[in-house]
Amino acid sequence: MKPKSFLLCGWLCLFLTAAAAQQPGAVYLKNGAIFRGEIVTGNPLGVTVNMSDGRSYFFIFKDIDSIKQKTAPRTPSGSSRYVELRRFDQIEFGMGYGPAFGKKGLAALSLSFISYHARITPHFSIGGKWDFDYLPDIKRWYGPLVLNVRGYFGPSTGKAQPFLSLEGGYALGFKDDEDEYSPSPHGWLVTPSVGLSVRLGRNTGVLFSLGYRMQWLPEYVCIGGYSEKPFLTKSIMVRMNFAIYMAPY
Repeated sequence: MKPKSFLLCGWLCLFLTAAAAQQPGAVYLKNGAIFRGEIVTGNPLGVTVNMSDGRSYFFIFKDIDSIKQKTAPRTPSGSSRYVELRRFDQIEFGMGYGPAFGKKGLAALSLSFISYHARITPHFSIGGKWDFDYLPDIKRWYGPLVLNVRGYFGPSTGKAQPFLSLEGGYALGFKDDEDEYSPSPHGWLVTPSVGLSVRLGRNTGVLFSLGYRMQWLPEYVCIGGYSEKPFLTKSIMVRMNFAIYMAPY
């Protein structure tokens, strides 16, 4: 075979190898710049981005903050199954149960009806939720409106991230045996927790948490009588939520 034929075959193999390693995505640089296009991986020093206008750029790993594509690229520290989650929306639903803590405690069953989180950074998120809670000791339903903040630890490219969480809100009570003119038994609710977020895939995960639930209810609801003085109830809340990540490029 002629040398020109060898050269042509070599370029063809190189082109096919590069094409097989291309995935659509985005490269986020540490200086804040974002480059979207076809990302070519396989180079141990960095990645190439082929833009839609025909231009190509090569970036070394030390200048890259994160890379988002269908398959996580190999980095100098080794390969990772998961791409980094920087800013994304997260929807959760699940349930929890808390046995009574102490003599004044009340057991609680909690169902997450609507739960939304925004991951502002890889290590901080803020969100809100609307739960349905049932307190079997006093046979009452509540619908807490809750604000939640979380702080995550460790790299977000790993499978699991521990976190600290603080929930605070107001629980709206539902009447059962009261007459229509009596006040509805509402109360404040605070729950500090520690937990673990586990990635199941690029867009799904589960969260486990253990918290100390404190809820203030009118005294007549908890121990009888006519006093509406706030009465602190306590329980240990164990919760598991299923999460859906909606991470934009």
